Amino acid sequence: MKFSSFFYVTSKVINGKTIFLIFTLVIYFKFFNKEFIKNQPKIDGINGKVDNSGYSFLVAGHTYGSHHHFNEGIYPKFLSRVQEEIAYNDEFLLLTGDIVRNSTPKSWKIVDEQLKKLPIPSYLSMGNHDISVSGFKFFNKKHGNSYYYFKKGNDLFFCFNVNLTWGEITKEQINLFKKVLNEFKSRNIFIFFHELIWTQGKLSYLHIRHNWGTYLFESNFWDDVYPILRSFPKRQFYLLAGDVGGTPNSISAFYQKKQNVTFLASGMGETKEENFMRITVRQKSTDIELIPLNKEILLGHITDYDIYDHFLEMFKNQRKYLFAIYIKEIDKLKKAFFNILIKDHPD
Repeated sequence: MKFSSFFYVTSKVINGKTIFLIFTLVIYFKFFNKEFIKNQPKIDGINGKVDNSGYSFLVAGHTYGSHHHFNEGIYPKFLSRVQEEIAYNDEFLLLTGDIVRNSTPKSWKIVDEQLKKLPIPSYLSMGNHDISVSGFKFFNKKHGNSYYYFKKGNDLFFCFNVNLTWGEITKEQINLFKKVLNEFKSRNIFIFFHELIWTQGKLSYLHIRHNWGTYLFESNFWDDVYPILRSFPKRQFYLLAGDVGGTPNSISAFYQKKQNVTFLASGMGETKEENFMRITVRQKSTDIELIPLNKEILLGHITDYDIYDHFLEMFKNQRKYLFAIYIKEIDKLKKAFFNILIKDHPD
């Protein structure tokens, strides 16, 4: 389809059903990543035979829970479930932001007491709800800074704070990240932050309903961070965010693999499929398990939550929403198409 024909059809049927189908086909099968129409790649070794050695850790996002509850510390439902779930090979728990509802000294004191009762160590990544003087004091006391790194065996763990300048990874953090990447020849690098910063400014993620719906910030992830990850093609990077599951309409988990970079998200609060993750690292494989807070819910495999499956689910169940967000972005789309025409597209 020619661009001129597309815009002609768009202008004529902007309020009809045809634009939805045309727009969807054009975007998903012509302009977006061709991974959508290929067999989705799997995480290394995820479906193959693996040995029994290795370790695991737990990852949980949006752990203050529902917006409509009043707990001052961590979500009681999650605390109860994680206590039941912790296994002998779980080395630690990592919370991917929005740990407290209100970042007050009282809330952080409660969180400190709750975490000390767990039989495994804990690490925190800062979310937008966690920002305050008392929040920074808690992070500095616990981790030495609001962004930091640690190692486990031959694997590197790096916790970014994307709320220092909302949505942006600051120059100081990027420099530290590059420094430790060059110092440690780690095979797996696990990166943690709260918001799904990779979705911002990308048309292919318009249908991804995280807890904000649409972020109000600009992100430097694709310009300043992703190229660093791709410059180490023999290493596996896992990006884990926690800004999902907190509203009835948000997604509960996310998965996408692009070359050596795997994007993941998991969260809780108000969705039926609220969950946290167990990541098991073995010599030749990394496996990711979703653990439901509601035991009667079957969540399936993490690869069932990829970007294409989210689109199909949205198309099937919430077409009005999907149509609305695309129409809302129509001016941006026209600009993007025009940039492609003149070979000046920012991507």
